[in-house]
Amino acid sequence: GLELVCNEFMKGASGRQVIQRDAKQRMLPSLQSVFEPAVDGYHLALTIDQVIQYIAERELDEVFQKTRAKAASIIVMDPFTGKILALANRPTYNINTFYVSNHDMRRNRAVTDCYEPGSKFKIITASGCLEERVLSPSDRIFCENGEYKFRSRILHDHTSHGWLTFKEVIGLSSNIGTCKAAQKLGEKKLGEYIDRFGFGKKTGIELAGEAGGLVRPVSGWSKISISSIPMGQGIAVTTLQMICAYSVIANGGNLVKPIIIDRVINEKYKTIKKFEPCIVRRVIREDTAAVMKDFLVNVVENGTGKSAKIENLKVAGKTGTAQKIEADGTYSHSKFMSSFFGFVPADKPLFAIGVVIDEPRTMYYGGVIAAPVFKKVAQEAYKYMKVKQTSDKW
Repeated sequence: GLELVCNEFMKGASGRQVIQRDAKQRMLPSLQSVFEPAVDGYHLALTIDQVIQYIAERELDEVFQKTRAKAASIIVMDPFTGKILALANRPTYNINTFYVSNHDMRRNRAVTDCYEPGSKFKIITASGCLEERVLSPSDRIFCENGEYKFRSRILHDHTSHGWLTFKEVIGLSSNIGTCKAAQKLGEKKLGEYIDRFGFGKKTGIELAGEAGGLVRPVSGWSKISISSIPMGQGIAVTTLQMICAYSVIANGGNLVKPIIIDRVINEKYKTIKKFEPCIVRRVIREDTAAVMKDFLVNVVENGTGKSAKIENLKVAGKTGTAQKIEADGTYSHSKFMSSFFGFVPADKPLFAIGVVIDEPRTMYYGGVIAAPVFKKVAQEAYKYMKVKQTSDKW
């Protein structure tokens, strides 16, 4: 969609020449002849790194085919600048033979498709609780041994838990513990943090068809929304919005605008327009972000994200496994969105990575399906970036 969005830069201008000819079509010299040369359009220099793009596409292809998934997306982003280093979707199409593709193949799912995020959305609740100091990492929450009745709804955890610290609640992805934490935060404050993290509105990236997600105002929440929204149900997001949210934690608390165009240049490589990184706003304090990093490291080292562990490299991330909605409005027991979002290295992040697999037909847990993809991409991209940084110094 870049050519569509940036057509004003790229289209250039047609030239024209007006001349006189005689009856035999011979050109006649004339003082009234007009010649206006054509003007070339400008070129786009993208933030995409071709090596990281190759790594991301290769790994996405493998999991897409292996799991026989309906679709898949991946984004790799610099969490400090918002620069998109890689972005890919499956299924895809050959731009040279676009006429044999359908709409599903051409859609940029990472920015156009909205879906319920599932457990990876729990970072919003956790960040809000820490920022407002209603809970500390060591505070204990009783997780009802796996079954909790909240008004007209019964919540379940995939594994039964008794007493857990708040840090363990996020690490073990307890729905019940997250719901109880959200009740302490309150509906109004939770709604504020959902807004501050950028959900419910477009990021403003230079790509066509971006969706803003679906977020109801707190005034429109039902009596049980406080038990569903904190764990990623009853709200719809895009993959791009989620990678921006995780970048907030990675960079120390700021929401950055994602950018995919680095600059506009002419045929002589002179910069015509530069797209500078932009901090939208501060979302959480640095100390809150630091604690959240520790939470996400714990997810990988001791919780549901162990498949994302990389030897000699500290990884921060969160799994997500969300049930899809059936046509009758009920949650499916066979269709899932599996995902893993995080960043590496946890202490000084070079990039944030988000992987989403739509309806995998084998295993469906995010920690089993998406986390290994994250690991492979992060591992190779990290090695490449370290070599690149060393080369740049020389």
